[in-house]
Amino acid sequence: MGDVTTGKYCAHENRRWTCYDCNDGNCRIIRGRNKCPQFRRVPGDYPVPRASSADAVEIAGLPTRTLSWMGIRYYHEQPICTIAGCFNLERCSDTVLKVYVDHEGEHALLDYAAEHSKPIPVQRVHSANDACLIVVLSNTYSSVHDMKSSGHWNDGENHLLWDFSNFPYRKIAPDAPFNMFHVGKAIIASETIGTAYARLGYDLVLPLPRRWGRALAPNDVDIHRPRKYLLSFRGRVIDSIAAAYQHRWLAAEHWEVADDIVVDVECWHFDWLVDKKSLIKPYERSPGMFDDMMWNSTFGFTPGGSGMSSYRFGEVLSTGGIPVVVHGDFVPPLAPELDWSKCIVWVSEQRIIDLPHILRQIPPEEVHARQTACWKLHSAVFGEKEVDGKWYNDEGVVFTKGLQIIAQRVSSAAQMSKIVNDFADT
Repeated sequence: MGDVTTGKYCAHENRRWTCYDCNDGNCRIIRGRNKCPQFRRVPGDYPVPRASSADAVEIAGLPTRTLSWMGIRYYHEQPICTIAGCFNLERCSDTVLKVYVDHEGEHALLDYAAEHSKPIPVQRVHSANDACLIVVLSNTYSSVHDMKSSGHWNDGENHLLWDFSNFPYRKIAPDAPFNMFHVGKAIIASETIGTAYARLGYDLVLPLPRRWGRALAPNDVDIHRPRKYLLSFRGRVIDSIAAAYQHRWLAAEHWEVADDIVVDVECWHFDWLVDKKSLIKPYERSPGMFDDMMWNSTFGFTPGGSGMSSYRFGEVLSTGGIPVVVHGDFVPPLAPELDWSKCIVWVSEQRIIDLPHILRQIPPEEVHARQTACWKLHSAVFGEKEVDGKWYNDEGVVFTKGLQIIAQRVSSAAQMSKIVNDFADT
């Protein structure tokens, strides 16, 4: 939490937030605005156990772990994989990535990757036996049984399950971290995995696609233009057990009131017994104000919702803005290969209340540098595609970038394996 002798911070007390304003160790309690009712954290709420401490065991000599979500233990014996440990590198080359999909004819994503991948080319093959990587998309199979009966599953070895959160045979909420079945050694690519689940250097964390489309073409965007808002956020607050909704609540209740600070929330109650949401309080601003807020904000608060990531993350980037994310489960897209440290601003959940003050202390030259770094990462990860006069992300760009990261990992592992084998032969 850091030093709390000065400034504003919030702490959990009796499973509720109490917020303080401190000056030289003298603290007073700050009352909220009652925009939305406060709700209690419950057992099983985030943060869930981190990957390094989630019931590690040994099965057949391979380290595994048992994971849980919302307090429910459901995902067992996930191998703690590396490329060297869970990939059959004898099927792979360090100069080309051969890819197979269970689909004949044109394949838009794979065809795009084959055309645009560099420096390691992607080559489509038409037999799983010839492939280093076997890609499974959300619409490839109709069931887990069909996938595992494909004849090449082999406990997921050399498989990539792309966009896993949208697989049609889900058994739990669509923004939950995982499906309720064992994926073995397969690489998972998903928008909904965080620090507790991602095997960094093996799994791929994908960005949530932008829902809001920008009106200006990429070349017309001046990322360093003057903006009237320092910080903004608009979104739902749902009294569920996901901590990210409480992060939204803290912003709505406690950010300072200023002309350059925008926070607009609508409040919802979620009845678990009947699986139904009901609106408590609507947004204060009209829907048309969203474009103004997005386009004119230097920093955008991008807390998660039911999952760890946010649609707002990519939307803020698409305007040349700087996302602010909360320390915890969030893993930036395609990390660790992509370095987001020069773009993102991180804040602890205890200091969300003081975020406007924190951002005002960032020098203009650092803001300028972060905008530049963010715009480059946005182009590399999200891409741009025009749809009905608005600009959205291009799925082909992130798919290609994901395959290139796997190609680089495989190439490095193959080269290291060759060095080890050559040394053993001497």
